[in-house]
Amino acid sequence: MRLLDLEGVAGVGVREDDETGQCHLTIYVDRDDHAVRDSLPDQIEGVRLEIVRGESFRRFPQ
Repeated sequence: MRLLDLEGVAGVGVREDDETGQCHLTIYVDRDDHAVRDSLPDQIEGVRLEIVRGESFRRFPQ
């Protein structure tokens, strides 16, 4: 599964939980839509997903 190929997914990041020290994937979606959330699994290969509403990412010039 390529997360960035899914409709509504704007970005993906990895984050460590401050309390547990466990890592999870943060999935940034461009709209808070049930169809987008329903297309995402709860976890991938045992790694929990956190879904966050955000805006589209853009690359800064170097």
